[in-house]
Amino acid sequence: MSNEAGQLFFIQNHYVHQQNYKDLISCDDESVRSFKAHWDRLVHDDNFKDYTNRRRRILRYTYDVISNNLRINRDSEYKSSVTYDIPYQQGANKLTYAEESFIHHPITQQLITTDLDFFKSHLDKQSRYEVNAHLFRVQADDEGISPTTSGIHRDGMDFIGMHFIDAHNTVDVVSKLYASDRSESEVFSKPMSAFLETLLVNDQKLYHSASEVKQNKNTNQIAYRDLLLVTLHKTKEILA
Repeated sequence: MSNEAGQLFFIQNHYVHQQNYKDLISCDDESVRSFKAHWDRLVHDDNFKDYTNRRRRILRYTYDVISNNLRINRDSEYKSSVTYDIPYQQGANKLTYAEESFIHHPITQQLITTDLDFFKSHLDKQSRYEVNAHLFRVQADDEGISPTTSGIHRDGMDFIGMHFIDAHNTVDVVSKLYASDRSESEVFSKPMSAFLETLLVNDQKLYHSASEVKQNKNTNQIAYRDLLLVTLHKTKEILA
């Protein structure tokens, strides 16, 4: 889908699915390999240990729309603006920051820039945005099941880029979007499987969910699904 067609679909439907988002990124096999390797070094998300087996890191920026200025924010304490109806530790989550090799990786830099370029026309030009990149791995072993999301929900963001990275030995994990918090309002459903296959979503308009991670056929190997979420959230600060 061309950028123009994608923008029109996004305006009309509040999301767009891009099967070949990777085509917008300049990369070769070695850079893809080194990029994916960062998911092997994620850190267990203790705040959600009673709900799922999830590992993560975070990379944070502040983005000034009018000047197109993106500045890194080294604060790793993440405070969600919403709560979830699941067993987890609420409040601030002291996450582990992304590795320097990930921060400066050419795919990381291109991907964040590409997301910002897509969303820029939908942003408040006089505002500042928090841009957070969440590296997630949800894994399952011993014939267990690990939920990937807290049911049908919103994340309290303005916009989200959901980028598929990789999966191993798992049954299909289906990404879904909804017009409301009711399952019958589903507007999109697909198991993403291609590197950087992407959903760009207006989190103020739509809800989302994904099915669980579960071992496929080989119960002697762990199952996992890797995802990169790039979120934009408008701060209260107004630019001069």
